Amino acid sequence: MLPVEGARWPVSGPGAYLAVRSPSHTHRGVDLKAPLGTLVRSVGAGVVTHAVEPGTRGFRGYGRAIAVRDDTGTHWLYAHLDRIAVRAGDRVKRGQAIGTVGDTCDVPGDSAARCRGPHLHLEASATKYPKDPEAPRLDPLPLIERLANMATPENAPKFRNLDGLIRQLLDTVPQAARTGQQWSDAMGLFGEWQRAFELSQTGWGLADSALAYWVDQYNTIRGQLEAAGLPNLPPKVKRDPTWTESVTEAASSVGRGVGALAALVVLLLVLKDR
Repeated sequence: MLPVEGARWPVSGPGAYLAVRSPSHTHRGVDLKAPLGTLVRSVGAGVVTHAVEPGTRGFRGYGRAIAVRDDTGTHWLYAHLDRIAVRAGDRVKRGQAIGTVGDTCDVPGDSAARCRGPHLHLEASATKYPKDPEAPRLDPLPLIERLANMATPENAPKFRNLDGLIRQLLDTVPQAARTGQQWSDAMGLFGEWQRAFELSQTGWGLADSALAYWVDQYNTIRGQLEAAGLPNLPPKVKRDPTWTESVTEAASSVGRGVGALAALVVLLLVLKDR
């Protein structure tokens, strides 16, 4: 999830990470172009350490800016903002709106200076802000991808609930039928879900999008079993409206694990017809 919806990640040019702008200046962040006022969202859950106005000591050149320490310990800087929607000490969630895209640049001697067009300047660092403009920074993109695969603490009970429901589907299979290659294959594929579930309970693994994907698959398969007349099915799961990421992206992250439920559907329908 990029902090600015619809923005393109620059892979070259002056807005790219580590672009050399002059013999004495290397661009330590990434510039994401977007219309003035576009919402800027936090790339990870964490705590706001700074929310500063143009001219603030230690943040010269950044204009209006926000610094956030995420839960993995990485420090993020969102700069050149038009508006700020949080304060230092606030707890923010991944994807929460924290400000809007602006063009406040704050060059030395002119705190009202404007950038060359509205954009978000995004930085990542292993150490806290403020810091020297030429001090080392981290490449933001792999860190964003890492955070995208992080399960939030709020999701842990949702994973546990879904795991319980999937196990109820398994329990509908009579003990006498739990033999043979078909059952063995179903159990092997079910293991894919189990590994993802275990990761989610440690704080890593499936993000919101992947959880939404599994919920959709569960509800679809449950509906197929209901239509086939299988009794005593566990309840449907309500889809959280805040899960907005692409189901396609989620599918690629869970791999073939969804085959566990698909295999169980086939097995259960076969058993029902015996």
